[in-house]
Amino acid sequence: MIKQPLRFSAFLLISITSCTENKPSEQVLNIEKKVSQSEKIIQSSIEAHGGEKLFESSYTFDFRGKNYSFTQKRNSSFYELSFNQNDSILLDKLDNGKFTRTINGEIAQLDSKEIDQYSNALNSVIYFTLLPFKLNDPSVISDYKGKTKIKNNSYDVVQVSFTAAGGKDHEDEFYYWFNSKNHKMEYFAYSYNVNEGGIRFRVAKNPRKVKGVLFYDFENYKAEIGTPMEKLPSLYEKGELKLLSEIINENIKIRKALF
Repeated sequence: MIKQPLRFSAFLLISITSCTENKPSEQVLNIEKKVSQSEKIIQSSIEAHGGEKLFESSYTFDFRGKNYSFTQKRNSSFYELSFNQNDSILLDKLDNGKFTRTINGEIAQLDSKEIDQYSNALNSVIYFTLLPFKLNDPSVISDYKGKTKIKNNSYDVVQVSFTAAGGKDHEDEFYYWFNSKNHKMEYFAYSYNVNEGGIRFRVAKNPRKVKGVLFYDFENYKAEIGTPMEKLPSLYEKGELKLLSEIINENIKIRKALF
């Protein structure tokens, strides 16, 4: 009565061990997973801009007279925007996609249109500030478009679009130009459909590091709707793009070291 269960258990153990040995481990499968050329370029750029530091960071900066702050973790994010308006203090918060606005400390009652408007405005500023770090989000679809030259420097070109999980603006399209030598993202462009649509081309300037993380300001140019985005660098070099504005982030500071 005792020996039978023991023999059965031994047979079961041998069977399980045999199946386990013949089945590739999850770690091996992950190693064998193919990484596309565009994903390699994006990852190299993230490393060049500061790597893991920004994935676990908390920063604050000023943009156009308003104070922004963000805490970015691997699987979560918390963004804030505070500013004065009509003698009132407004504080916008975007916590993992959930938006709230307080006015002088009291929660404001907003309709769905206002929530979309204010949350998109806050998310947009932070998103562009965090580039190229946000290019590894699960909703990103990237495609390598080869090399090109801008002002005699070689660049790897990556086109980016988004899955529907990327939000209501997932139909927007982006192009990024990464310096082939230092892997830094020095130009990018995007087309959008809201407010009658448009095309923008941004040129990085004034690079500086804060706690090991690279930040830029940008010149913001406009192109005619329908202009192929791969042609924007040559139009820029010819002076055929209209300068709309400058994107200048001031007083960038780390609020809390998480790394």
